[in-house]
This record gives sequence, C-alpha cells and structure tokens, in this order.
Amino acid sequence: MKKMTLSIIVFFLVCTAVKADNSNVKIKLLSESENSSNSSTSWEKSLSGIGFELYHKLSQSSEPVFNQEKSSQEKRLEKIYEKLHSDFKKNPTKSAEQDLKKLIKRLKKAREKRKQQTEKEDRVSQTIESIGFILEAKTLGGQITYSNSSEITNVQKNIFEIGIRIAW
Repeated sequence: MKKMTLSIIVFFLVCTAVKADNSNVKIKLLSESENSSNSSTSWEKSLSGIGFELYHKLSQSSEPVFNQEKSSQEKRLEKIYEKLHSDFKKNPTKSAEQDLKKLIKRLKKAREKRKQQTEKEDRVSQTIESIGFILEAKTLGGQITYSNSSEITNVQKNIFEIGIRIAW
C-alpha cells in the first residue's frame, strides 16, 4: 500500500510541469534502490529525495519569410513591363501584345525562382527549431544496511547537471 501511494504521488509530481513561453520547470520525487552481494557480505542501499529541472529556451528559429527582396532582374523586368503596358494602352498593336506576353512569362519565371529560393532557405532554417539551457539538481538521502552486521550507514547523494537541449 505504501508503494502504491508513493507511486501515485511520484506520478503527479513528475507529470506536473509549470510552463511559460520559453521556460519549463519540473519538480520530481525520486527513489533509488540497490542490492548487492559478494562472497562475504551483502548490502542494500535505498535512497529517496527530491529534484528539479529547469529549462530555458535561448533561441528559436525564425518564421519563414516569403517576402524576400526582389532580384535586380525582376525589378528591371517590372520596369520594362510598366513601360510596355503604358505604351500598349496608348497604341495597342499585335507586336506589343506579343512582347507583353513574353515579358509576363519571363517575370513569372523570375518570381518562381525567388519563391524556390525562399522555400530552400526555409528548409535549411527549419533543421534546428530551438536551442535551450538545462539545469537539473537532485538531492537524495537514505541508508545502507549490511546483512552480516547491524551497522547502518547514512548516505547523502547530490547531483547537479548542466546541459544544452537542441530540438530539430
């Protein structure tokens, strides 16, 4: 019954996490048990304690940019298009209409090329989504009991970890 109650408490403590936009804090209830024996003695170590984990996002990938700056070729084609279009409105001819159609095709190709470059850069930038800093600390206390003697040794175990989390 004790283990069941402890398991339920541990489950709720481990599953609860306080989250903010760029940070995450977890509080954990920990238990560690170890049995060992050799030819002359055997011992049992049982530790329990509390720990916490702090995660803070240092950087995040930017949103894809679809309004990439126009190339010089695209700008030049747009100026030519404006001039030809205004001339065509004043004096519509068959050759001017054909020139406009050819220019529109070239302009579409230049815009498509810009769009493909943007998508290509977006794929490269999406390989790493975020980089964050992890700080984890645990403290455990307990006893070591030897089977061949009545000796009990108190043990304290402290763990401190620092790391980097990369999400991709």
